[in-house]
Amino acid sequence: MSKEKFKEKIISLIHKFEKDKNHYLSKEYLEAQVRQDFINPFFEALGWDIENIKGLSLFDREVILEKGETTGRPDYNFRINGSTKFFVEAKAPSVILDNVNHILQAKTYAYSTKEVYFVILTDFEGFKLFDASLKPNHKFPGEGLIFDFKYTDYIDNYDLSYNSLNDDFQFLKYRFYHHIINPINILFPESTGNKALNFSHKQIIVAHLFDIVSQSIILLNIKQNILSFP
Repeated sequence: MSKEKFKEKIISLIHKFEKDKNHYLSKEYLEAQVRQDFINPFFEALGWDIENIKGLSLFDREVILEKGETTGRPDYNFRINGSTKFFVEAKAPSVILDNVNHILQAKTYAYSTKEVYFVILTDFEGFKLFDASLKPNHKFPGEGLIFDFKYTDYIDNYDLSYNSLNDDFQFLKYRFYHHIINPINILFPESTGNKALNFSHKQIIVAHLFDIVSQSIILLNIKQNILSFP
């Protein structure tokens, strides 16, 4: 899906949420429903094959979904070539996303693997991306927060969302994940991936992320121009 169509889909989802916001924030609106109505369409708009429409094997499919409310496993497992790159933990919008237990739950899913370094906690109304290479800490649950969006921020940040999480262009996807989703191995080869990074290292990772995103935008524009050339 193109960036323009992604933006259109996000605007549509935002309007849908705004229209019946009181209902979506009520306790009657469950996690399974927000996944179906908002979270699945959000990632589908980014090009991820959420429902395995391609009919790929369990090993090859892009996303592994847990059905219903789960314990011990994240709701979404996003993969490239059979290797998990990040998790998504979903909550109902009536749940307080800043709840310490929810944050630690999401971060623990990723940290415990020693291989998955990023996790998203979302109820669509809010969207938090964490660096999960840091050991979850009850005293500092927000440690490792990379960005924190409200649904009203999605349009202002749709460039970052699209270029960070999009699945349309394989070479861009590979480039992003090779350099960003596994940043510790790229930037600090001597690290094992589960070491806590100090603040200066964090700054380097963030700067590197935005550098790669900027390059991805340039490469995307070049590819689109080539495809449209008569």
